[in-house]
Amino acid sequence: MSTQNEYSDYSDELWSLSGVEKVYNLITKEIVKTGYQKRVLTICNGVVNFIDDIIRSLKTHQKSLEVQVRFMNDELPNLEKKLQKISKEGNQRIERKCKGKFDKIRGWIPRFVDDYLGKDNAQLEYQRRINKETEDIQKEMKGLFQELVNEVKEALKEFEKEYMYDMGTIKIDPPEINNFQKDYADDTLKYVSMGLGATSAIAMGIAAFAGANFWNPIGWVAGIASVVVGIFGWLFGSGNDERRAWQRQKQEAKDLLYRKLHTSENEIVKSYQDLLQKYITSRQNEELKRIKTYINQLSKISNELYIFGIQLLKEQNVKLISVRDLMAK
Repeated sequence: MSTQNEYSDYSDELWSLSGVEKVYNLITKEIVKTGYQKRVLTICNGVVNFIDDIIRSLKTHQKSLEVQVRFMNDELPNLEKKLQKISKEGNQRIERKCKGKFDKIRGWIPRFVDDYLGKDNAQLEYQRRINKETEDIQKEMKGLFQELVNEVKEALKEFEKEYMYDMGTIKIDPPEINNFQKDYADDTLKYVSMGLGATSAIAMGIAAFAGANFWNPIGWVAGIASVVVGIFGWLFGSGNDERRAWQRQKQEAKDLLYRKLHTSENEIVKSYQDLLQKYITSRQNEELKRIKTYINQLSKISNELYIFGIQLLKEQNVKLISVRDLMAK
């Protein structure tokens, strides 16, 4: 009021009543007496507060990483079990599907031998049928491997979804999982397709053993004795013996085909299971190893942040003690 024009007549009295002059004198004395210490303390407090902010920030990030490490360590065994189950069941599914296809072949073998043994076109017809069965097997396996790849992708996607949901706004993502999901299907199926082509060559081997001589009883070494018996039986009127020899030849042909089919089935099953191990199971193991490495890296960073926070706190306490000693002096 003492500084306003409307009270100019009472300016001096108002100024005196305000006691502001006493306040100015107290401030001046405080500056003269403790100004140096207060300036030092102000700077020190500013640094201390800044360090406190850093420590709080480090602690926040350290705790976030700690939560991520704990979550992934808890969930990783479940992911491993899912992937192991996919591989184990994949081997079983390969075996079942191959058995189904070979049972189909075994189903038409008896009639085929009865109809074609001894005929000139037997080998060509057998090869044609086996080629068709081979294509069916390869098509079936290609579909199965596609299913297995998708199941692996789904397991990883579920793991990532749970991770992202529990982590909330944390920005650190496991890049191995993301890259795996992007590249896994194309790369894996590309190599699997190459393997399927190679495996089909084994399937083609089902027909390879059935050479031309096999289908011609006269040229078939295993059937020569029976043929000779048949010839003599015909010369001496023993038709029943000839028929029995011919039936025996057919049965031996069927048995031989069954044995060869069994061997081929085992070879094909093993080949496809090897493909599963090479291009899917081994790839799963690689990704699990990368995720474990990622977890270890997160754990290491978390520990380093914790240690650095402790060091900052110690340094802060040392500086405060130094400032207090300086102020006391």
